[in-house]
Amino acid sequence: MRSNHPTEIPRYEKRLTELTDFIVGKLRFDKVQEFHKLLSDRYLLESQKEKGKGHPKASKRLSEISKIEKQTARTLSKLWKICKPYIEK
Repeated sequence: MRSNHPTEIPRYEKRLTELTDFIVGKLRFDKVQEFHKLLSDRYLLESQKEKGKGHPKASKRLSEISKIEKQTARTLSKLWKICKPYIEK
């Protein structure tokens, strides 16, 4: 069975570690929080799509991931509040 889902990101072929290092190690925490919020929203959308296709197990797992990403975003928001005064000096 052929998949429509790529296995690499253009311009980051075989360099996902580099992308991860940039997101986690270079971006400000408020932007990383925004990224995780967007991931949460996208996983929720994919969950709804899978549910509509009659794939309840996939839908459930995607919904779980969405909730984890939302919690990650909330925690990063708290971290940003701690770090913001030091970064914006």
